[in-house]
Amino acid sequence: MNVNKNSNKINKKLKVIKNHEGIIRATTDFTIMLAIVTYSLVGYNLYMKNILHLSYMILGIVIISSSFGPVVALSNLSNNLPYTFASTERVFSILDEEPMVEEIDMGEKILNTNIVYDNVSFSYQGRRNKILENVRLSINEKEKIAIVGESGIGKSTFVKLLMRFRDVNKGDIFIGENSITNIETKNLRKNQTLISQETFLFNETIEDNIKMGNIKASREQVIEAA
Repeated sequence: MNVNKNSNKINKKLKVIKNHEGIIRATTDFTIMLAIVTYSLVGYNLYMKNILHLSYMILGIVIISSSFGPVVALSNLSNNLPYTFASTERVFSILDEEPMVEEIDMGEKILNTNIVYDNVSFSYQGRRNKILENVRLSINEKEKIAIVGESGIGKSTFVKLLMRFRDVNKGDIFIGENSITNIETKNLRKNQTLISQETFLFNETIEDNIKMGNIKASREQVIEAA
């Protein structure tokens, strides 16, 4: 399976990174200890010959120990570089990703919310079977409907097409008199809300969570939304 293959690749990469971290840290610690031991031996020899005072010898050890702080910081920086490069690569891959649809900046506004699915068909790229095929449906303004069915039959896709997260393969979707491909994208999505089955509550009150979509909502509006 691809999951197991990718997991093995990640584990191998992590082992290489951890080995690199261990070598860098061991080399740094060994260098620090070698410098301190060397200075201590030389300092002790000079002290025994009454050339160096004991206080200066101790001061030298303290200075040498503290001077390796930047070296340790640099070694730790090199340990984090692989993670930084990997994160940067993921960020740039998202920034370079081509959008699924071309957004409309100067388009029509939604004046009424009558919705019409006119012979709509849709299939995801790389799949032979159509998720939706020749769908015809009219929903009047303020009318409430429910689309019921098993998982995977296209219920979420039905709504995502209305929000124009993807364009239909065939047919068209109208809101009011305008095709959604002619409606300003920002205005189109401002008038819709998609709530996933996997809800997430912020660490606030229920009222504050409901008001996330409209901070200025009155208490009556919150109760109605609930």
